[in-house]
Amino acid sequence: MKCDVVAVILIGGNSSRMGVAKHLLNYHGAKQVDHLYVQLSAIFYKVYISCNKQQSLHLNQHSNLIVDDECYGNNGPFTAVMSAFKKLNSPLFVIGCDYPFINNDEIIKLVSARDKIHIATCFANKNQQLPEPLITIYEFSCYDLLLENFRKGNYSLRSFLINNQVKKLEANQELTITSVDTIFEHNAVKNTLLINDIS
Repeated sequence: MKCDVVAVILIGGNSSRMGVAKHLLNYHGAKQVDHLYVQLSAIFYKVYISCNKQQSLHLNQHSNLIVDDECYGNNGPFTAVMSAFKKLNSPLFVIGCDYPFINNDEIIKLVSARDKIHIATCFANKNQQLPEPLITIYEFSCYDLLLENFRKGNYSLRSFLINNQVKKLEANQELTITSVDTIFEHNAVKNTLLINDIS
């Protein structure tokens, strides 16, 4: 039985450090956004792609887009999450397109650990226990709290998770929740994946 949380793939960033749109990178034989869509469709009953207005013009092959709502400004992932809540009225599993090592085992672990008493369930890195806001289940109760943050000018999802009651857990492997943000890191990941495929 698939999870009743709606999955949302976030691709709307500027990719300024990478220099190329992260959702178009190929790590697994397909564009990362398409790879994630197939991956998540095996776990969640609905999967959406969150993008900005300009990106939506090039994604007309997808009917399940959530375009950033202008009422939330241009505030990166914060805008994406708020736009998804407004459109879907549902708890969300949010994932960025810059986690090439994420796998279904880790995602299922997060889904299985979900605790609705907490407003969110997220991975946290092992050393600092900092939450990973772009691999997180946000309960719908987050919406009003995030709206309050928006009115105060607080747009950091990580700060939101730090300052509220959330359930944190460690990934089976730290690498799977590591984001890839530069072309140097991208090339290193490609080499690592190639080595793993050969071995």
